[in-house]
Amino acid sequence: MVTSVNHETIKSLPAKIVLIEDNLAVSQWISEKIDNFENLKLAGSLGTHEGAFEMIKKEKPEFVILDIKLPDGSGLDILKNIREAKMDITVMILTLNTQAKNSSLRMGADYFFDKSMDTGILVEKLKSFNRSINPSSINIGVRQK
Repeated sequence: MVTSVNHETIKSLPAKIVLIEDNLAVSQWISEKIDNFENLKLAGSLGTHEGAFEMIKKEKPEFVILDIKLPDGSGLDILKNIREAKMDITVMILTLNTQAKNSSLRMGADYFFDKSMDTGILVEKLKSFNRSINPSSINIGVRQK
């Protein structure tokens, strides 16, 4: 049996973001920006391909910010895993590899941002997500025996 949850409780549950980015300065900058939004929460951050998909499966985020070029693999493989698993996640590619834009979007990325020029646009997109999230519309139930 599933019962509804008090909407005051739900309001304290922001949408989760997982960040996969190997550049520490960029990762810290994005983390600080996310911390400024009350309806968004950084659920996990990793700078490598290894363990990234496992983190995404564990955290079940609404959003993933994903670099393509990671020191031990490609972010496109992570994107492929997300889409093959049919996870309902908004994936935002943030990379210097602008040649990968078309392939990223073809593979199922929802947004593509050039790390050298579009970080401000990424923040504006996060701001729009923050505003559009209505905590009372999040479908959460508590399973009771």
